[in-house]
Amino acid sequence: MWERAIAAATAAVFRLVLAFAFFLQQLGPLPARAASAIASGKVALVIGNSAYGKIPDLKNPRNDAGLISDSLKRLGFNVILREDASHGDIEKAINELLVASKDAETVMFYFAGHGFQLGGRNFLVPVDAGLENRDAIGKETFALDKIIETIHERGKQTLVFLDACRNNPIPAAARTVQDAEGLAQIETGSGTFVAFATEPGKVTFDGAGENSPFATALSATIESPEFPSPT
Repeated sequence: MWERAIAAATAAVFRLVLAFAFFLQQLGPLPARAASAIASGKVALVIGNSAYGKIPDLKNPRNDAGLISDSLKRLGFNVILREDASHGDIEKAINELLVASKDAETVMFYFAGHGFQLGGRNFLVPVDAGLENRDAIGKETFALDKIIETIHERGKQTLVFLDACRNNPIPAAARTVQDAEGLAQIETGSGTFVAFATEPGKVTFDGAGENSPFATALSATIESPEFPSPT
């Protein structure tokens, strides 16, 4: 049963990341694609949080961040990689991304780690968050819509990939019956592409191996020189 669930999740993820694959396809074959990326300016912030201090650890996000980072570097992206990032680390990394992407045409943000929805908004969790009460959530986490608003600029392609809904990290004492699982659907403006590791409101899998199904499918797809047609 577990193997069938993993296979189904991997298939769904592969269909999801095809949209990004076709975006990269416009840059041509892989060797030319890497050169084009360097010339045109493509910057990515990749975060993988596994070792949480006050909430459950996760097995694969740090590995996933390394996998995606390596793939993007081979494609010519300027990659800012942060592993087990605290709140301060993520703030600094976002500022670094803003500086690095000043003249870029494409900005990418990838996050693997704990994430959850609250009141219809999505929040990403640094490793030093405690989440002991609802009042602390806004101070200890990062609202996804605010991150997108910060990194998106008119005329730039903004790509967001979230492998961040493996379980609900909010302690039971801080939850209410209205709190939903997974991440919430998000509306984006022109030039912004957001991909989740699973459907809104669902919990995805950490993966049976060293990487999540989402990271594995994303890495394989974006580095493939040819892409199948969507069905």
